[in-house]
Amino acid sequence: RRFYPNFSLFYKNGMRFFFFSLEENRMHIHIRQAEKKAKIWIEPSISLAENKGFSSTEISNILKEVQKHERIIREKWNNHRGSNND
Repeated sequence: RRFYPNFSLFYKNGMRFFFFSLEENRMHIHIRQAEKKAKIWIEPSISLAENKGFSSTEISNILKEVQKHERIIREKWNNHRGSNND
């Protein structure tokens, strides 16, 4: 497995919201809390890509947080990834 530097966006209720610098081009965000992890697509719309360990209630709350912070997530992604998004 290749190592990709990651970029933290924010923390909420002990969960870390971040993305990897050089992973895949489709806009998404990762969420981690202890051993639990999830991946949320931002494009074409906010949706669950994968979940390992979060309850359905937690996923619902995560999706709400991503929706709430969508503008800043998109800005940070585009500012950080810029030309890598081709």
